[in-house]
Amino acid sequence: MTPATVQSLDELAPVRPGEIVARPLRKARGGSVSVLSLAGGQELAEHSTTRQALVVVTDGALDVTLQGQTHTVSAGQALPLPAGAPHSVRAQADARMLLVLLQADG
Repeated sequence: MTPATVQSLDELAPVRPGEIVARPLRKARGGSVSVLSLAGGQELAEHSTTRQALVVVTDGALDVTLQGQTHTVSAGQALPLPAGAPHSVRAQADARMLLVLLQADG
């Protein structure tokens, strides 16, 4: 993504049947921002990261299971994830999100 260029998230990470598409938008010493699209039914298996995360859903809805509790996050909503917390993500139908990763405090 070029600075000062408006680009469509749909074009940067198009939904492709049966796939998860990820595209980094920005990366810096303290964190990164990526756009991900998930075709309906696709899932990111349980994992964790050393960074704090913020999942911002831009299209569709995602079921985010965080430490055993499932949260439905719909377009226009966000869910913060603490560093080190096990979580998984599943698309109910075609969905797109921004993933913001930030260096954990401390």
